[in-house]
Amino acid sequence: MKKENFSKKIKGGEKMNNWKLAILPLVLLFVVGIAQAAITSNLTLPAAGATVAGTYKLGCTGAGVPNATTNLTAATFYYGTTTIGTNTTGELNATQWDYTWDSTAVSDHIADFKCTVTDSDANTYDDTSLAVIIDNTIPACTWVLPTGNEDEIIPGDLVKVTLTGTGGEDSTCTALTFGGNSFTPTLASGGGSCSWSSDGEPPEGIYTVSFTASDGTNSTTCSVTDVSVQEEDNVPAKSKYIYDLETAAAEAAAKASQNKFQNIALLILGIYLVWLVFFNKKK
Repeated sequence: MKKENFSKKIKGGEKMNNWKLAILPLVLLFVVGIAQAAITSNLTLPAAGATVAGTYKLGCTGAGVPNATTNLTAATFYYGTTTIGTNTTGELNATQWDYTWDSTAVSDHIADFKCTVTDSDANTYDDTSLAVIIDNTIPACTWVLPTGNEDEIIPGDLVKVTLTGTGGEDSTCTALTFGGNSFTPTLASGGGSCSWSSDGEPPEGIYTVSFTASDGTNSTTCSVTDVSVQEEDNVPAKSKYIYDLETAAAEAAAKASQNKFQNIALLILGIYLVWLVFFNKKK
């Protein structure tokens, strides 16, 4: 009786071992799946919402630990669904990669970027796409007031330009200069234009007036030349400028004439002294 029970126990143990052996592959697959799922790729450059311009360095990292028989071997970068390029030379123990990309190859817009990493068994691990602004076009500013070169401004007049932004960004004014004088322009509500009221400044004169416009990435300067700021006594600055030139010329001519008469008088006096010394004694 005891031998029979002992035999049944052995047979039961064998059945149990067979059951363990049957589920072992499933357990191994589950463990491998967890190991693989623990590996993720992450686009580190550019960040979400960042602006890309010109030649730009993209960055990607592989997070997590590869399993015992594989290593991460490459990172591939995507613009939308288009492959930008692949880097197989990783840094920091083959968990970080970068790729230099010329963003001028595509038009300005908001695009999705991502990277993937690949291991030595050709398994690929994706990350989540990030929205990034591509902006290579220089913004524009167009003069409204004054309308062109050689215009005049009186105190209180507006100096104004319209703005054009690019790459999903609005353009803003960062500076206004009258010759060597710098002033802070005012951005119109809702954007689209910048202005500044002269209010008696800068001092009357003739200036090159410049607005600098920026969209946050690129900037440009638009200028008008020979803009006259009117005198406080309502004499146009340009008229006064011409008057000053004419006055200066007249004063220079008068001075030259005065010097001429002085030189003639000195010459006559010298001749008279010579006559007194040499000819008057003989008599």
